Amino acid sequence: MATDVSEDRQRWHERRLATVSVPYGPHGPLALIGAHWLGSYPDGRLPDIPGSWRADGDPGLASRTRVVYGERRLVVLMREGAWGVRDFDPESSARRAFRGLRVTP
Repeated sequence: MATDVSEDRQRWHERRLATVSVPYGPHGPLALIGAHWLGSYPDGRLPDIPGSWRADGDPGLASRTRVVYGERRLVVLMREGAWGVRDFDPESSARRAFRGLRVTP
């Protein structure tokens, strides 16, 4: 266990930076460009996503369903009975702009 507060802070900063920028490679949290709930699109046409989407099937499969669209990853989800699609784009403006986390002592 470190006794120096600056060492603790440095380790925390390194862990936090890894959490924000590294998980899932190019499809981590900074790549999320949209979350679309199917109920908001009765025609099944989600913004900037091809095809027609509709709820059909076992809700238990939602957490394991992934669709590849070019470099983007579409993740099907269900929350509180509502179906949705999260859109992750490795070319998102947030990923391109990320330069690290500013910290102070």
